[in-house]
Amino acid sequence: MIEIKIQQALSALVDDRAYPTILPEKAKYPAITYHRVNAAQGSGRINTTEISGQNSVFQVVVWSQNYGQAHLLQKQCITEFASLGLQLISSADGFEPEKMLHSVIMEFECWGDLALVADRQSTPDKSPIKQFLNNVQQQLSTVSNTALTDYQLVQPVLPAIVLKLRQIKPANDWSGPGAVECNLTAYCCHQVGYAGDLATQVSLLINANQWDLGDALDFPKNITADQEVMSLGETPYERWQVNWQQVIRTEASIWQDSGTPPTTVLCSDAPEIGIPHKDDYRVVSR
Repeated sequence: MIEIKIQQALSALVDDRAYPTILPEKAKYPAITYHRVNAAQGSGRINTTEISGQNSVFQVVVWSQNYGQAHLLQKQCITEFASLGLQLISSADGFEPEKMLHSVIMEFECWGDLALVADRQSTPDKSPIKQFLNNVQQQLSTVSNTALTDYQLVQPVLPAIVLKLRQIKPANDWSGPGAVECNLTAYCCHQVGYAGDLATQVSLLINANQWDLGDALDFPKNITADQEVMSLGETPYERWQVNWQQVIRTEASIWQDSGTPPTTVLCSDAPEIGIPHKDDYRVVSR
C-alpha cells in the first residue's frame, strides 16, 4: 500500500515523528503530517506520457521551529516521494503564530494506488521487445548508470543515461515476419560541457550493434544526437538526446528450417528434370 510506503519514507526523515492526518498536541519538532485529500478516476500527463486511471492527491505538511529546516525537509520529501512515483504538484509556506511554527504545505500526485488489479495466475514469458530493451540497458550501463523508464529525471545523479522506447510501428514487409520498427531515445545527462562526450560514447556503442540478439535485429539506423541545456534543480546540467531506429523480428524466420542443410548442389536443363531424369543432373557445387 502506498500509505505504508509514505509513512516509512517520512518517518525516516524526522525520527518517526510522521503522523497521519493530525499533529499531536505535544509533538516534538520537526514533524510531518500527511493524508489523502482526493481520489478519483482521471487522466493527465507525466512529462510527455499520457496517463489515465485512479488518481490520488496526498497532502504533506512539514512543521518546524526553523524556517530553513522546514525547507530542507521539503527537498528531502520531494526526493523520497519521487522514488515512490509521486510527483509534486504544489507547495506553499505557512506559519502557526500560536505555536511559532513554520510549515511547508505540499501536495503530491499518485497514479494507480487504489486501482483493482486481477491476480496474476502466471508470469508471462519475456517478450522480444522486453529482451531487446533489457539488453540495450545492460550494455549502455557499461558507459554510465542507465535506467529504463517512461519518466525523464528532473535532477538525475550525474552522469546518467535514461533509456526510453518512444514508438513502435510495423516495419516494411521485406523485413520479415512479425517485424516492428522501434524508435528509441537515450537521454545522456552530465555536467554542463561533458554531456556531449557521454552522447558520443553512447552513439558509438549504438552504431552497428545488434545487442546480442543476432539476426532478430537489424542494424540501428538514423542515429542522431541533439543538445539541450537544462537548469532544473540546484545544480544545472546538460542533456543530449541520442535517437535511433531499429527493426526487431518478433517471430521466427521462415528460412530457419529444421533438418540438415544440403552439401551438394545438382542441376539439369529442362526438359530433362525431375526424378525420371535424376541421372542427367550434374554436380555444380560441393
